[in-house]
Amino acid sequence: MFARLPLFSSNLTAYAISFIGVIPIYFFASNHARRYVLALTRWHGVRFGLEPGAWGYAGRAMWHWCITLLNVGILWPRKRFCL
Repeated sequence: MFARLPLFSSNLTAYAISFIGVIPIYFFASNHARRYVLALTRWHGVRFGLEPGAWGYAGRAMWHWCITLLNVGILWPRKRFCL
């Protein structure tokens, strides 16, 4: 929203740019949350976990979401399987 002051004349453009900037951070945080939960999970002595690589996951998630949105949700099962 700070970029709105000198660059844009409308709030809508600034809100859209801020939303687009928050999307990768959301995927990054969701991967870290999943990693944290799995690190604390044990099942019959087997400990789970994820390797570090949240930015790679965020990039793949954005790519799969873009493909799914362009196909109007037809590739939703593919997105779920890949992520």
